[in-house]
Amino acid sequence: MKKNRKYLIFVIVFLIYSIGLYKIASNPTSIISTKTNDPYLARFIENYNTLKENWYYFTSPEEVLEKATNAMTLSNDKNDLYTEYIKPEDSKEYFASMESDFVGLGIQYIKGAEYPLISRIFTGSPAQKAKLQVGDSIKSIDNKSLKGLDAEAIKDAVLGKDGQKRNLVIIRNNKEIKTTVVLKELEFSVFYEIIDNNGYLLLNEFSKTTASEVESALKEFEAKNVDKVIIDLRNNPGGYLTTLEEVADLFLPANKVILKTKDKEGNINEYKTTDDKKYDNDYVLLVNHNSASAAEAFVACLNENLNIPIYGSTTYGKGIMQDFFEYSDGGYLKYTNAEWLTPKNNAINQKGIKPTTEVKDSVIFNAMDNVYNFDKDIKYNTVSANLIAYQKALRALGYDVDRVDGYYSKKTQLELTKFKKDYGLSKEVDLSKRVQNKIVERVFIEKDKTKNDHVLNQVLK
Repeated sequence: MKKNRKYLIFVIVFLIYSIGLYKIASNPTSIISTKTNDPYLARFIENYNTLKENWYYFTSPEEVLEKATNAMTLSNDKNDLYTEYIKPEDSKEYFASMESDFVGLGIQYIKGAEYPLISRIFTGSPAQKAKLQVGDSIKSIDNKSLKGLDAEAIKDAVLGKDGQKRNLVIIRNNKEIKTTVVLKELEFSVFYEIIDNNGYLLLNEFSKTTASEVESALKEFEAKNVDKVIIDLRNNPGGYLTTLEEVADLFLPANKVILKTKDKEGNINEYKTTDDKKYDNDYVLLVNHNSASAAEAFVACLNENLNIPIYGSTTYGKGIMQDFFEYSDGGYLKYTNAEWLTPKNNAINQKGIKPTTEVKDSVIFNAMDNVYNFDKDIKYNTVSANLIAYQKALRALGYDVDRVDGYYSKKTQLELTKFKKDYGLSKEVDLSKRVQNKIVERVFIEKDKTKNDHVLNQVLK
């Protein structure tokens, strides 16, 4: 009887254990315990389990967790726009956007009314060697039309393998031109040239290749014995802290403070230069309202350590830093982890850095900030929010438009008629998508001319 009783107890225990395993296998969330010292976390787990089991509109654990994480990142009153959840399928493209080396034509472009419209051509790029120009539209690549393609499809068509030849058809001044471009590996975070024996150094961002690109430029300026070096950080959104340190090391002696960080407990950490090697010159900094984050830190670093003058307009004011937590599924949580301070302990978040000499951008540069929508034709005597951008652009191009409120007035029509006549589009009716594209094309072309850059010209004087 004792043996039978032991056997019966064993069978009962085994059955209970098996039923438990079955429930866990059929309902993985049941293994999530609500036992925790944090009552709020316990409530969250209870809510998740309850909704997963009973909620009629429950979609998937992935979607619920994504939305819950997004909700947590928005649950503050500090206007933190930078803390976010990055889905696994988006993470590769997100981090690729922080890199500046790829094989391609060496251009920047926007999606035009019909075809991609070139907005910038990088120095030494295949596009420059093939004599492509800002304002050109790319009609086709290797007989494949780019008409109406979305941004991802255009990128796939533009990129390729090192040494690969591409046959392009471009549209310039309403005419088609055929040309061949040989692709090569590019680094484009930096652009530099010599203007009237002044070194001009444009930093587009602080990517992994920026420090080596900057050093190459400084070496050339040193070899050419330029009078001064103009460092342009206008529209630079920032980038990696490690890159900021590497670039600052090129300008400052060792043991100089680059920036300071303050965490949520108030602890201060200093980042200092480590390399004695530096490039001496007469430097000038250019900034605008789109200079942000690491770009602002770099400006403050050089200004406060070397008293380098700043020209332009007040910077964006992003004085906080972010870090990343990687999930096992390849997703990321980007979160604000500290505020950064200048070497002299100045906080610039939501304030920006004021230039030592304020110089307003030309109206053509301001026209670059307009949002252009090629969605549809715009007709006379109608009101359209999309028209506002084109009215501002026409003004910037020198046309006497009477208003910029989106109403297609008689005066707007008269000035558009002049514009269409100037650029061979007189047969176009009203403000057609083709005319819209031509307006934006002319904005890019005029913006690319040094004579229209008021800030740069002020420094060159």
